[in-house]
Amino acid sequence: MVTGAIRKHTRRRPVANRAISGLRPARCHPARPRPAVWAARRRISCGIMPRPRPALPTSADLPAFEHEVLRRWRDGKIFERSLDQTAGGPAWIFYEGPPTANGMPGVHHIEARVLKDAFPRFKTMQGFHVPRRAGWDCHGLPVEVAVEKELGLTSKRDIEAYGITAFNARCREASSEFAVINTIGMSRCSVFR
Repeated sequence: MVTGAIRKHTRRRPVANRAISGLRPARCHPARPRPAVWAARRRISCGIMPRPRPALPTSADLPAFEHEVLRRWRDGKIFERSLDQTAGGPAWIFYEGPPTANGMPGVHHIEARVLKDAFPRFKTMQGFHVPRRAGWDCHGLPVEVAVEKELGLTSKRDIEAYGITAFNARCREASSEFAVINTIGMSRCSVFR
């Protein structure tokens, strides 16, 4: 025998669920006097009385649900109300670099916009007034490259032959079209602007 060692508790621990071990009749709770409300709860939790469950459709129409939520936010003017509630609070300004409007939004665009929208939302929940002003980068090389691909132009001479004024007008049209598409896509991701 080792001296000074701590002797471990060797008594058998009681079985937590004696109904399983066969030592006691199957019951949900130990027998003790309970008020009538507790007895009703016991019947429900033991499965004696089935809980009422709402009828669920066998298939969910998630796009319809999404449009319903967006409609409720739009009709309830949720974003405008959040700005009105914090109008007297201290201002918190967030300068976001505008995305280019030269194509369909990709996953990386959506991730960046949702992440950038998390900070203004957090500050709004803290009571700061966070005005948002949306914008798009609608100029420069990305838009021109997209229009060149669309029109099948490959060089500056092709652009000059097409007409610089007409080419610039087509760039403006393309950037405004993609700005609208991107705005709709971002609103579907719950990014308010």
